[in-house]
Amino acid sequence: MSIKTKKPKDDYIEAFSIPEGSVLLDSINNTSKEEMILLALKKLIKERKLESDLHLNIKNYFSEGLLYLNNFAIQIVITGITSDQISIPIKSWLDNMGALGKNREIEESIIGTILKYPDFIKDVMTVIPPDVFYIDIHQEIFRTALLLYSEGKDLSLDNISQSLKDNKLFNLSGGERILNELVDKVPSDFSLKENVEFLKNSYIRIGGYGESPQIVLGVKFDDENNIVYFQGLITSKDFESFLENNFEDYFTLQLDINEFEGGIDRLINYVQILDNDSLPKGIPYSQFLESRSKSIEKNRNKVNKKNQNKSERGSSDSTEYYLSSIGRVPLLSDSEELELFQCIKYMKETLRLSEQMQLSSGLKLIVEKGKKAKDKIMAANLRLVVAVAKKYQNQGLE
Repeated sequence: MSIKTKKPKDDYIEAFSIPEGSVLLDSINNTSKEEMILLALKKLIKERKLESDLHLNIKNYFSEGLLYLNNFAIQIVITGITSDQISIPIKSWLDNMGALGKNREIEESIIGTILKYPDFIKDVMTVIPPDVFYIDIHQEIFRTALLLYSEGKDLSLDNISQSLKDNKLFNLSGGERILNELVDKVPSDFSLKENVEFLKNSYIRIGGYGESPQIVLGVKFDDENNIVYFQGLITSKDFESFLENNFEDYFTLQLDINEFEGGIDRLINYVQILDNDSLPKGIPYSQFLESRSKSIEKNRNKVNKKNQNKSERGSSDSTEYYLSSIGRVPLLSDSEELELFQCIKYMKETLRLSEQMQLSSGLKLIVEKGKKAKDKIMAANLRLVVAVAKKYQNQGLE
């Protein structure tokens, strides 16, 4: 099946293919994409006569993108109909966590310590996430530091300031000045480990529905033509692996759309056949931190390895180019060598004269000719050295 787009001259062209199993909806004014997806799901349930088998609850669908099907908590994530990537907001997996209150001095000292001693970020990121900081600017600085670290970059004040230069909150807070102030405020007797643990313990479970997703349903949506396609799902059991192996942003998981498999049929089978407690709800806090820390380290190692390979390749290319250039220098005959040495001899004699008198243009020409002769002799001799060295390649000699 395909969508056809109308051109001004009434001739039609095929624009793109609609995935098989897509739901085509009638146009409804002022309807959000979330409402359209819900309508598509209800339409499928009705067409398959599954109303009595599937209990749908949408109590916090519109606020959190989370609905319940036979009491399974399902997170809905949406991308374009032709997109090959999809983003999963991770916060909903931990949305019943929150900071208890302000610990300004402790927060300032933790951030200041990381800015002053960047290697300590490895000790902090395994214990607390960015939103453990109650004060927004501290969250932004810590999140930026994590991103720079994952990209293999130095956590210098200049790099952090440059990364935050377009951040309105950072600029309102004083820009680079606040970074310097945070560094200066770190007490000399400050215990990073002790205070990070204190901040972690202030990050407590708070009220709310107390539910986190068990299933993520990936949906493709075309708002222009009202097409909904249920790509497939991943479960909470799959989620940890993705958290550990993908890092672009701390609280967003960017995945290839093909990671979502099985379409709507797989979802219906899961919620009809499995017991509700067969899939964990969300991910434990400690496990979440461990997975995100691993993903940051893996991304950093990957970037560093890529940069190292690039550097080695550049060095190798430069060496190869140099050896190739030397190899193109013609060998000298005996008569050519004699002529060049004669030019060098005249040059030396002329330079001795220059210590006693000013050289005429003719004598300067002799000096210039002698220099060129010297360069030519050296290049020819280097070619000989390279030729001899190549005979000993791969024989354990360096």
